[in-house]
Amino acid sequence: MSGKDSDFCQELCSAFWNGFPMENLRPLLVSTDPEILSLGSYIIYELGAKARCLLDDIVPHLDNEDAEIRANAIIALGECATKFDKSAIGKIIEMLDDPDSFVQRIAMRFVQSCDRGMLNVGIFQAAKMNPGTVFEELPGYLGETFFHIYQPVPISAEILENLLSHESPVAKRFGVGLATRPRLIVDESFIDLAAQIEEEECCNIVAWARERPCLIYAETMKLQF
Repeated sequence: MSGKDSDFCQELCSAFWNGFPMENLRPLLVSTDPEILSLGSYIIYELGAKARCLLDDIVPHLDNEDAEIRANAIIALGECATKFDKSAIGKIIEMLDDPDSFVQRIAMRFVQSCDRGMLNVGIFQAAKMNPGTVFEELPGYLGETFFHIYQPVPISAEILENLLSHESPVAKRFGVGLATRPRLIVDESFIDLAAQIEEEECCNIVAWARERPCLIYAETMKLQF
């Protein structure tokens, strides 16, 4: 705010890491001044899980007109939210339908890297919030219901083929995120399926998955069954 935003950002981030009360970040997150809000967005991106106490102030950023602020919110929530934060996780899944390609990429990265429990919660919540849309179809790809009991199923080539051949770009992006999820071994056969999608950001996710698995202890290889 003093004109030295780069230095100030780093100093403020360091202060929060070193015990400056997180409550002091709230005014930046709810500011109506775009520059101040952008600064707050950057700081929560840097703080990640440490920003959990401000989760309710971060979620509205998913609706901000600035694509970078929306992307920062997805990244921060991915680190500080849990599977019990249903609304927040559901809204992240909704971002697969964001008009901005960069935000779509960050949403796919969330599908790629989040805990399976969070993913299940997110798709059910997104389906609940978007009846009659493609989001309502997504839970059926990850599980089955017997006598009102939901049973998750492993991600298979058949599931991926159905998603990646879907007419909806949202389903395709969801399929790309699933295909590149690390499993200690990232199956190249799944990546090959996802490579059929020509949308630019889908191609980027696939290329990155080939070059470096999402988890540092994962490997990329083809599994034979």
